[in-house]
Amino acid sequence: MLPCDFPEANATYTKPPGTTDEQVMAVPAYRDIDVDGFHFVMTAWMPNKEDLEALNAGRPLYLKICGAGMPPVAMFTVDAEGFGNF
Repeated sequence: MLPCDFPEANATYTKPPGTTDEQVMAVPAYRDIDVDGFHFVMTAWMPNKEDLEALNAGRPLYLKICGAGMPPVAMFTVDAEGFGNF
């Protein structure tokens, strides 16, 4: 999967110092505060052909967090009208 731009994006996360373009790419993001007052960052990822084949075969979607902790996260898709499938 690759990060993709999306209409709500209002920020871009760039590569950390000391990394190359081959290691890390810029990621468009949407930063805001949700209805419960929690700050959040949302990114969009486009599955490629192999990802779609894996998902359609019932294999899981993995989330990798770089670092030593596990922040609260959510993974979801959106319907045709752009509403989250939570």
